[in-house]
Amino acid sequence: MIDNTGSLSWVARIGNEGGPLLICAAETFDDWTGAVFDAEWQLDPACDLARAEAVLSPDDDEEEAGLLRFGPDGRHSGLVWQMDGGGVAEIATTGDGLLIMRSWVGREHEGPRRHVTTPGARIGEVDDGEIDLPTGRVAVVWAAAPAAEVVRSSPDQLDLPELLNIGALTSVPPGRYRIGHGHHDGADGRYAPAGPPVGGDHSCRWIRLERSA
Repeated sequence: MIDNTGSLSWVARIGNEGGPLLICAAETFDDWTGAVFDAEWQLDPACDLARAEAVLSPDDDEEEAGLLRFGPDGRHSGLVWQMDGGGVAEIATTGDGLLIMRSWVGREHEGPRRHVTTPGARIGEVDDGEIDLPTGRVAVVWAAAPAAEVVRSSPDQLDLPELLNIGALTSVPPGRYRIGHGHHDGADGRYAPAGPPVGGDHSCRWIRLERSA
């Protein structure tokens, strides 16, 4: 079900068991290797998940987002975003872009959704470069998932055999997109108390793609 909040149309929710999300042109996702383990269950440093984690942890530092090349001869560009632990990410589209948000409250709490539509949400966003989406079809997927194991259970839902809703496909206008990420430390913290929703200023983080060309 599509839910409109402000200028955003919230079109999908995907789950993540930990680690980053991958955002890429949908037609390139088939070349994503995800997590590959050796006989001792150590992550292969050459696999795409390990390379994504290296992008997000350069020189013992921690980044929230970054770009990397993948596929044969590095022909594709992907964006990885750290959503801060396992949980659910919500995906929204606009007339000229895409926003992916993580909060720690249920859908009945509108605070985080409303916050990302405000001009104040853009203050302090970090510029993460640009990515080309030539067809406008976008894959947003748990980065640990190898494309070879992912199945499409509906036109826009991506699953693993033992784990549903680990990714989604959506559409934006074809073009080049500027990337920026941000976060909001809400006055009411990450979690909502039990009981019916009463509004509240809850924490969230997001990554935003807006068409630049």
